[in-house]
Amino acid sequence: MIFRPARSKRLWDTWLFPWKDGYHLFFLESELPHRGLGHAFSKDLVHWEIWPSIKTWGEPGAWNETPLVLTGTTVHHEGTFYLYAGAHFRGTQVVGLYTSKDLVEWTEHPENPVMQPEGPHYQSEPVPDFFYDVVDWRDPCIIFNESDGHYHAFLCARLPQWSHEDSGAAVGRLRSRDLIHWECLPPLATPGKDFYHTEVPDVFQLGDRHYLAFATISQGGIRLDTATKDAAKGTFYLMSDSFEGPYEKPDDCLLVGASNWRTDPYVGRTIPYEGGRLLYHHMGGKRTAFSSPKRVRQRPDGTLWLEYLPLLEKLETGVVREGFDGLKTDEPRGGVGQWDAGAGSVEVNSQVLGSAAPLPGYLGDIHLALQLRSESARRVGVLFRFQQGLYCEGDAGVLVLDFDAGAAHVGQTKYDPFAGAGFTPQDSFRMPLERGRTYTLRLYLRDEHIEAYLDDQWIFSTTMELPVGGELALYAEGGRARFESIRVAEIEPFPEF
Repeated sequence: MIFRPARSKRLWDTWLFPWKDGYHLFFLESELPHRGLGHAFSKDLVHWEIWPSIKTWGEPGAWNETPLVLTGTTVHHEGTFYLYAGAHFRGTQVVGLYTSKDLVEWTEHPENPVMQPEGPHYQSEPVPDFFYDVVDWRDPCIIFNESDGHYHAFLCARLPQWSHEDSGAAVGRLRSRDLIHWECLPPLATPGKDFYHTEVPDVFQLGDRHYLAFATISQGGIRLDTATKDAAKGTFYLMSDSFEGPYEKPDDCLLVGASNWRTDPYVGRTIPYEGGRLLYHHMGGKRTAFSSPKRVRQRPDGTLWLEYLPLLEKLETGVVREGFDGLKTDEPRGGVGQWDAGAGSVEVNSQVLGSAAPLPGYLGDIHLALQLRSESARRVGVLFRFQQGLYCEGDAGVLVLDFDAGAAHVGQTKYDPFAGAGFTPQDSFRMPLERGRTYTLRLYLRDEHIEAYLDDQWIFSTTMELPVGGELALYAEGGRARFESIRVAEIEPFPEF
């Protein structure tokens, strides 16, 4: 939700290349009748400028004759930039190389394609009626391994055999000294018993642990129910005590994603940042976007979670609310509940069906920080972007902490006298929630894109078809709740390039 290209183009898979005084964003860019690579640049990871697109399709009969380009990566080596991107060639995915001296002008390498699937470790020929009749060999991640003096590439690949119990999904591995000639090695991991595929792999280290991340989906008979989300799609990870593996799946293996079969945040990768790692990804929706980066944090047992990055506050243009002045506690839409608004806090005793109290003012793109807690209430949260006078279903966004279920929910609801009562979540995040404890809910609304954090832990990245602006309301149901502080800042709208 920090960058998207012109309306005539669509952004999909992304990769970041940090270089000197900034960050280069490369992304799959579609614009009829062709598809190539888009390129943008930022000095602060928040504000972006468009650079010239990169043509990646060739003449009929060439390895890249199809305009559909596949995800890649960028590497610097001995004064030259190496950009890898894939293509479909006669039923097989292959990877080609483009080089540059200035990150602007790119030349296709004469030995393309430089990476192709080979046996005996990998499927190398198309198989009818299996996985779209195409050989998986795409999305390279390339890192330098000091222990053997080689560059290692990791790709979405598939084993030459599979069964109803194992999809054959594998993380392919190659190595090279010159970044042109690559030797196929056995897979780094073969997680096909648990996952459908291993798109856009990422291999990195934090502390003494090594991690392998990749994007995949719940589909068909593969339903990925994790500790935080059910029927998840997104970026998952495995962990190991060594670079060589074996890589094992932790109990909560989802790094970033959505539940309920939704493809909202997808293709997460990491870059070094301030001695740690940042994760970035793209967002689905009518106008796909490059989402805000998150700091990758490590628990004592080595498992990972994502933390809010204050860099986003560079988007703020001004604070429009601090405090609860003007809270409309006598609205007929307040439902069944009693509200008591003080100078710096609000208390509510809501009956079982729920109660909402609107704050005055029309808001567009915002950053909301709200402190709240449940004393005895079942659910506590906010309604957003509703416009009073509209009574159609789905005319308000809602985000609640469900203390009975131990989960946060986000979705759309009808703004009526009982507000969020009975809404069906479009995404949920399971986590321990304690009554009597104060939580800080952070919400970014920018056009159709929504991101949420609880105590600065990432919980949601999603999209909604809502008005581009509207009102904000506090919400509770089934008992007592308290809202202790609120801050609302307007943020810059997406620039139109």
